[in-house]
Amino acid sequence: MSSSSEDSYSLEDVQGNLDVLRAIEDKVVEAIEGAESAEVLEYLVREQQLDLHHEGDQGIGRIRRAVLESPKASQDLKRTVITRGDDTPESILVPDEVERNAKTALRTGKPVVLYGPTGTGKTTFAKQLALRHCVGYSLHTATPSWTAKDIIGGIGPSLTGSSGYRSLNYETELGAVSEGVKRARDFNIPYAVILDEITRADISQIFGPLYTAIENRNQTLIETDDGETIELDEDVSIICTMNMSDRTVNELDNAITRRFAMVELDEYEDDDRRSLFEGWLESNLGEIPLLGNDDLLELFEADYDGINNGSEQASRGPIMRFGPMHYRDVTVFLREALQDESLYMDAPEEAVGQAFRTFIVPRLLNSAAFPQIEQIEEHYRALNKSFEMFDLAPAADLASRELEAERRRMGSYEQSSISDPDESYTYQPGTFSVPERGKIRIEGCPPSIGDQLRRASFEQEAANVFVKTQESLDDRDKEYRVVKVRVDGPVMHVTARDNVGIVTLTPRSKLRIEPKIDWDEIFDMLLAVHGRKRTIEYHGIPLDEFRTKDVDLEDVFLILAINYLNGLENIHRNGFVRQLETRRADLEQPRGVIDIEQSLLNQAEGRAKQHCLLKEVNYDNPANSLLHYAGTHLLRLFRQYEDKYDHQAYYHIFSQVHEEVRHLEQLDVTSGRRRIPEYRRFSLPDLPKQRHYYRQATEVAKAVVASSLGTPAMEGDRELVVDYVLNMESLFEQYSQIAIEDELNAIKVNDYIDQTENVSAVRSPTLKPFDRESQVYHQPDHAVEEGDQTLAVLDSKYYAEGKDPVKSGGSRSRLFSYAYLLDTAQMGFLTPLGEPRTRTVSQTGANLQVISPATDDFSLEEYHGSIRDYLYGALGTVYPALELFKAVEEHALCLDQHEMADLSRLTDSDGPFDFSNVHEFSLRVVNAAADTLSNQYRSRSDLEQGGKWTRRQIKTQCEDYLPQKTTCVPVFRREDDRERIDLYFVTRGEDGSPLDVSVADDFRLL
Repeated sequence: MSSSSEDSYSLEDVQGNLDVLRAIEDKVVEAIEGAESAEVLEYLVREQQLDLHHEGDQGIGRIRRAVLESPKASQDLKRTVITRGDDTPESILVPDEVERNAKTALRTGKPVVLYGPTGTGKTTFAKQLALRHCVGYSLHTATPSWTAKDIIGGIGPSLTGSSGYRSLNYETELGAVSEGVKRARDFNIPYAVILDEITRADISQIFGPLYTAIENRNQTLIETDDGETIELDEDVSIICTMNMSDRTVNELDNAITRRFAMVELDEYEDDDRRSLFEGWLESNLGEIPLLGNDDLLELFEADYDGINNGSEQASRGPIMRFGPMHYRDVTVFLREALQDESLYMDAPEEAVGQAFRTFIVPRLLNSAAFPQIEQIEEHYRALNKSFEMFDLAPAADLASRELEAERRRMGSYEQSSISDPDESYTYQPGTFSVPERGKIRIEGCPPSIGDQLRRASFEQEAANVFVKTQESLDDRDKEYRVVKVRVDGPVMHVTARDNVGIVTLTPRSKLRIEPKIDWDEIFDMLLAVHGRKRTIEYHGIPLDEFRTKDVDLEDVFLILAINYLNGLENIHRNGFVRQLETRRADLEQPRGVIDIEQSLLNQAEGRAKQHCLLKEVNYDNPANSLLHYAGTHLLRLFRQYEDKYDHQAYYHIFSQVHEEVRHLEQLDVTSGRRRIPEYRRFSLPDLPKQRHYYRQATEVAKAVVASSLGTPAMEGDRELVVDYVLNMESLFEQYSQIAIEDELNAIKVNDYIDQTENVSAVRSPTLKPFDRESQVYHQPDHAVEEGDQTLAVLDSKYYAEGKDPVKSGGSRSRLFSYAYLLDTAQMGFLTPLGEPRTRTVSQTGANLQVISPATDDFSLEEYHGSIRDYLYGALGTVYPALELFKAVEEHALCLDQHEMADLSRLTDSDGPFDFSNVHEFSLRVVNAAADTLSNQYRSRSDLEQGGKWTRRQIKTQCEDYLPQKTTCVPVFRREDDRERIDLYFVTRGEDGSPLDVSVADDFRLL
C-alpha cells in the first residue's frame, strides 16, 4: 500500500487503498499509527468501521489498541472503539437523587459503592456511570476465591515456549485496578474499573492494600516486570456494586465506609417503577395480544408491593427488599414463550406462572431465611387466588418445596411450658421462679445442698452463704453478683439481683429470674439496642455438668443468637481459621507450583499434563465446624418460636444467623453429631495466640451445642460461659439512650426554625474535674448538649415500682455533682416504674425530674412519651418556641389559609402570624376553627353572632401585646369533646429569634 510519504498516511492515501485495508489487518494498524490527522482515524474507524471488519465487536485487538494509543485520536473516537459491542442502555432508570449523588461522589475522587437489594439496577447503572464519567471501563465480577491479587496484582507462573520445549517462568500479573490504571495511562483516557458483587468476596481481604493507596495516591500498588510503577491515578474511577438484600451498611468493615462513597439504590418512586413495568410490557408484549398488559401490570405491582411492603392476605410484613429490574426478565420470557406453538402459545396463563417460577421466586429464595420462605410461599398462594386469569401455582409450588426441604433440614421441637413464679417451693429437680430483685424460699433441701451449690459454681462467701458472680464479657475486670443463697438447715433463701434469665442453682435445678417489666418490652429493647450495634452487658453461668433437661435453651436463645453474631463479627473482621494443604495433580491447565522433574517424566511417557503442587485452603476444622453446628441449632429454635416474637428485628437476626451458616457452608465447613468428640476436645488454647478473637463465638457455640445435645460442658482450661443472664441495668441504660436520641430527633423534625439543629444526645460523657489527673473522672449516663454547653444531664435508674431515686443519697449526690460540673440546671432520673415528679432545688432553682411512664404498667410507648415531654420542657427553657411547636404537633394550627410549614416564618413581622390588623387576623382564626377544625360547627355562620364574640375575645388578648415585637400563633385544641382556641404570643429578640412565649388559652367557640 502506498502513502504520500514514507511514514505518514493522508486521507487520500487511505481512501485510495481501501481494498488493501479491508484485506490486510497489518496495513490498517500501519495506517493508524502513521495517520497525518484525526480525519484519517475518523474515516478508518467511524466511517469504514475497519476495527469491526477485522476484530469483530468484542475485545481490544491490535487495531483498537493502535487507535487508543494514537495521540491524534479524539476522546470520543477512543470511546467508540473501546465500547464496541457494549449494550449498556442510554436511558438511566435509577432515581434522580441516586444519579446525582453517584456523579457527585465520583467527582470528589472517592471510589463509589452502589449498594442495595437485588434487582435495583446496580450493575447497569455502574456501567452507565462509567460511560458518562470516563471514556472506557472494565467490568470484573467478584467470586469467593478472590484475593488482593485479583485487585492489585501479584507474581504468577507462566509457561513459555512451544509444545515439548516449554519452560516455567514467573512474571507480574496485573489485577483489576492496576490494569485499569495502566490502560488509563497507556491510552491517555479517563478509565473506570467496575468491581461487581463485591459481597461475594472477603471485602477486608481483597481491599486491604487498596485502602492505603486510596488515602495516599503516591503509594505504589505494584511494579511491572518492565520496572513501571502503578499508582492510583486521578483518571481512574473505581465503582463497586454490593448486594445488600440481607445486610445493612453498619455491618460492613469501617475501612470501606470510611474510604468509599456509599450510594444506596433501593426505593423507586411509584410512578417511576410503574413506568418501567409499562415500558417493558409494551416493548416485549405490545404486539402479542395473548395476555392483557393491564392485568400483568397489576400483577407486577401486587407482587412487588407484597415482597417489599407486605400484604394483608399473605404475610406478617415485608418479606425482603427486592428491586423492580427482575420483572424485565419476566416480560422477555413471555415474549419468547408466546410466539412459539411448541412453547406456551396455547397456554399463555401458564407461561406467567412459569416466568415467575424461573426468574422471581428463585431469586427470592436465594437470600431467604426460614420465616421468609414461609412468607414467600403464602404470598404466591394469595396472588394465585387474587389473579385467577394467570396460573401462579408453579411459583407457589417451588416455594412450598423449598419450605419442606428447609423444615426437614432444621427439624422440629415441641415447645415446653413455663411454670409461674411463686414465693415458696419444695426442693426438686426443675425450675424455680424468682422475681428480679426478689426473694424465694425453697424447703426440703438435702444435706448435700452446699456441695451442689458449689458444683453449680456458687462461691461460699460466709458460713452457709453462697453467691454466684459472673465477669462481664466486655470488661474482664468487672464482676456482677447474680444470685445470693443463704442455707438454713433444709431451707434455702434465694435473693436475685437486677439480672433476668436462667441461672443454675444445682446440677439438676435452675432459677428463672423474672423481670419487673414484661418480657415483650425487654426483647423489644434488646432488639433495638442490637440494631444500633451497642454492647449489652451479658452475664453468664458456668455449664459444668449441665444437661439439656436442666437448661431450656429455647428460653434464652435470642440472647445467645445476638452473642453468636457479635462473636462472628469479630471473626469476620480478623479472618477465619484455616489450614493450607498441599496435594499433587497432573493438569492440562497448570496452576500452583509445577514440578519440573515430574513434568518432564510425564512428557517422556507421552503424557502432556504438567505435574503441579497445589496449595489448597481448608476451613473445615473443629473451631469452624463447632460454629456451624451451633448456628444450625439456633436456626431450629428460631423456626420453632417465630410465632412468639412478632418483631421485624427478630427476623433480621434470624436472617443474619442464616447468612452466617451459609457463609460457613460456602467455605466448605460441615458439622454433625459424628463430630461431637472433636467439639468436646477442642478448646481455645488449641488455636494460635493471635486467634483470641474466636473467644466469644466459641464459648457461645459450645454452650449451644452442650445444651442441645444433653452432654456435659466441653473441656477447656477456662469455664464455659453461657449468656443466659441479661443485666437489666445495662439494657435499660442503653435503651434509654436510644429513646433520648429518637425523641430528640423527633423534636428537631418539629422545630420549624431549626434552633435545635446542633443539639445532640451524648452517652456517658467523661468529666475530668482536675487537669493532669485523668484517673479522676465522673460519667453520667446521658447528657443533652449543644456544642460545649450542656442543656440537661440524666441518669438511668432501673428501680423497682414505687422507689424514688431522689431519696437515694448516693444517686442524688452523683447527679448533683454532674450538674455542677456541667453547669446545667436541668437534671433527670430515668426509671421504668417510678412515679413521675418534678422538684425544684431551693438554693439554685435547678429542676430535678423523675422521668417515668405515668401508667401502672411499663410500656415502651409510654416511656418514649415521658422522655419526649421532659426534653420539650428542658429544651424549652433555652428555646421557648418549642412549647408552641409541641402544641401544634399535638393539636392543630388554627389560622385560615396557612399550614404548619408556615411556622418557619414564626417571627416575621409581616408574616402569617402578624396580628397588626387584628380584625382580619381574628377572622382568619375563627374561620379556620369553625369551617375546618370543629366537629360541633359546620361554618362560622353557626356561631353566636357569626363568631363575633370569639373574635372580640381574641382582639382583647392581642391588645396586650405590641405587634411590632410580637407574633401570635393560634392553636385549636380538642379534649374530651371540648373545643378551645389557645393563643401563643411569641416575643422577638433583637436578632429576630423567639425570646419568650406566653399563652392565653381556653377561648371557646359560641
